[in-house]
Amino acid sequence: MKKWLLALVFFGLAYLVFDTLKASGYFLEIVNSENKKVRILNAPPGIEDIAYDPSTGIAFLSSHDRRNFKNNGAIYFINTLEDSLIFKPFKVFNMPKVFKPHGISFYEKEDKKYLFVISHPENGHEVHKFQINEDSLILKDTYKSPGFISPNDLAAVGENQFYFSNDHGSPNKIMKTISDFLRIKSGFVAYFDNGKISQVSDKIAYPNGVFWSNINKKLFVSSTLDKSLRSYEVEMEGLLKLTNTVKTEYGLDNIDEDYQGNIYVGAHPQMLRFLKHAKDPKEFSPSAVLKFKNNEVQTVWINNGKTLSGLSVAVPFQDQYANTKILLGSVFEKRMVVLEP
Repeated sequence: MKKWLLALVFFGLAYLVFDTLKASGYFLEIVNSENKKVRILNAPPGIEDIAYDPSTGIAFLSSHDRRNFKNNGAIYFINTLEDSLIFKPFKVFNMPKVFKPHGISFYEKEDKKYLFVISHPENGHEVHKFQINEDSLILKDTYKSPGFISPNDLAAVGENQFYFSNDHGSPNKIMKTISDFLRIKSGFVAYFDNGKISQVSDKIAYPNGVFWSNINKKLFVSSTLDKSLRSYEVEMEGLLKLTNTVKTEYGLDNIDEDYQGNIYVGAHPQMLRFLKHAKDPKEFSPSAVLKFKNNEVQTVWINNGKTLSGLSVAVPFQDQYANTKILLGSVFEKRMVVLEP
């Protein structure tokens, strides 16, 4: 009887390990894309997220050296209408003493432009609201709340309103690890409205990117562990109604869109290799860019990680000649990539 029990436990654990490896993309074959011209830019470290102002061509870049986490990060910008694509730091007024930027969101109302930034100081998470004034950022508000459990990304929809992803339901590191390994649906999307926070989605396995589409008039949410892109309609008081879920092969990260409303998502084809890359920059983590048009998914670009490891965001833009290009950022690298036709 004991032998049977031991055998059952052994095979159960073996299946769990196999299933985890399969779900992480461990067995996927990565064949590099050859359909895009690649331009590599030396950049500040860890451009994990990008927000884009299509009216000016300015891309806002969230930078933090996450391998030296105690260091402060910064917000940079580049003008995508210039061939040089020079990185420029913003002048920040009322700069927080501790600033470790993560997900960011651009919001415009009438003649005012804002940048919302998630930051991770040691004593709790914060969201900063900056007003944009050409090459300057002016800190207008800092939001703090116990409802910021594990905020990853956000989508601003008002001057004091935004959706954000709690990628886990608990701040405890051990619980996070267990939740990730077992792919437990513990995270969720929450709505912040003038200091009030409410859960507005069902539980999701590692919700990551959150993006409000002004073209589609929907909120898009990516799941890294469920490997899916969800779209929601917004109802009364910020509540969300799930309207569609598109499954993919890869773990999804941050979200953006082109001028036609097609959705672009940075993706991790092999998530366990990303964990190795997080610990060691010499370890390559494959990267992919996915394009979602209605229910169809197209792999725009895929790479074994030697060109760019740990890709987290893909932002399409049009240069001064109306050529469509894609700006890529990553979690750790000191480089960015521009994909050209």
